[in-house]
Amino acid sequence: MLTAIVPPTDGIAVVNAVNIEDKPPFGFVPQKDAVLGDLTIYETLMLFARLNGIVDTVEVVECLMECLQIAHKKDNLAKNCSGGELRRLSLAVALITNSDVIMLDEPTAGVDPRTRRNVWELLIALRAAGTSQILTSHSMEECEALCTRIGFINKGELVGIGTSQHLKHRYEFCVFD
Repeated sequence: MLTAIVPPTDGIAVVNAVNIEDKPPFGFVPQKDAVLGDLTIYETLMLFARLNGIVDTVEVVECLMECLQIAHKKDNLAKNCSGGELRRLSLAVALITNSDVIMLDEPTAGVDPRTRRNVWELLIALRAAGTSQILTSHSMEECEALCTRIGFINKGELVGIGTSQHLKHRYEFCVFD
């Protein structure tokens, strides 16, 4: 609903002070990588940099590729990239929006442990710089590493929200269907 793909059944939602019906700008990493397979990593990032009005496109794209450790693969077609490379490319596309809000759906699914740690460090640095992040994950380890607040959803209903420690204490003996 926050991405305006599915309309809300009731109420309103606001992202960065903009009603979701007005399509607020934010970075989005979908669960399934949504990149154009016939473009290279470099071409993909240049396209999205230009679409987002980035002035120093080459400098920004090269910086992102270095930060996400995909610069050495810049000439690879997206359709030939590994799962981890595609996740990093999707993250780069989300970051190139230069938005204050980034939504991430399973951002490190299918990546190796070293890449996961690198992505976590980048997201932590972005949070420290003031970027808000909304993350969905099945990994409690990932949530504990990245989130200041965690919400539990059961059958589509928010059943708990708080710090990791608060939720562990509260749901210590609970089992969800």
